Order: sequence, then C-alpha cells, then structure tokens
Amino acid sequence: RQGALIYSDYGHHPTAVSATLKAARTAFPDKRIVLCFQPHHRNRTKILFLDFVPSFDLADVLVLGEIYEVSGRDDEPDKDISSRDLLDALARHDASREAKRVLEFGGAIAAAVKRTLELSVAGDLVIFMGAGDIDAELHKALAEGRREE
Repeated sequence: RQGALIYSDYGHHPTAVSATLKAARTAFPDKRIVLCFQPHHRNRTKILFLDFVPSFDLADVLVLGEIYEVSGRDDEPDKDISSRDLLDALARHDASREAKRVLEFGGAIAAAVKRTLELSVAGDLVIFMGAGDIDAELHKALAEGRREE
C-alpha cells in the first residue's frame, strides 16, 4: 500500500504479539496499527487461547488468518478450535471494554494478507505476524501489487 509502513514479524506467542504491538505503539503513537495475524498450531492456539485475547488490544484493525498447521508436528491436532473462535472471543472482549475497532476473519492466509492490504491506507503501520507462511504470502501479494501498478 502506498504510504503505509509494512512490517513482517515472526511473533506467534501472545507475549510476542503484546511486545510487538507495544513497541509499535510507542514508536508510532499517532499511527493506526493494522495487524494481520496467523495463529500457529491448533494445539498451541487452544492452550494459549485466553492469553491471546488481550494480546491484540493495541491493534486498531485486526485480520486473523486461519491457523497454520505443520504436518506431522501435532499428532492429533485439535479440530475444535479455529481462528473464528478466537475472533468471537475478541469481539466479546472488545464489547466488555467498549473498544471500537475492525475485527475480521481473513480465511486462508493469502486472502487474509490481501484483505489486510485492502484495509490499509496511507499513514498506517501494517504488521504481518506469524510463524507460518504469512511472510511468503505477504511478499507474493506485494509483488503482485507492483505488477498491477
């Protein structure tokens, strides 16, 4: 996106999400923070679910991609957890603290990356976070955008 600052970060744990967003807010206090996050592993997302919810508090816009699964890493991945569950919990959390922000489920990570870029405007700080294939998808989307200009 023209005029937006774009960063990619490997963070995939709630403490890393919180620390990155805090550093971003400190460094750029007047910028809108747009975050695209790809959770890593269903089991990890389930175990850290309650920690993830407040970790996103400093993002003004949040797009969640579907959970990245590494084949063979989880013997029996939890199929009863998804990014939609996390998004629902975030919506309840925001309502309880009367926060107004954009929360979206982006679906597959390529679509989530594209949607995040669509939501960003000049002057935004746009952060893509996750340990899965989010960085590769970001680079693809940016390359496609350059070809279309």
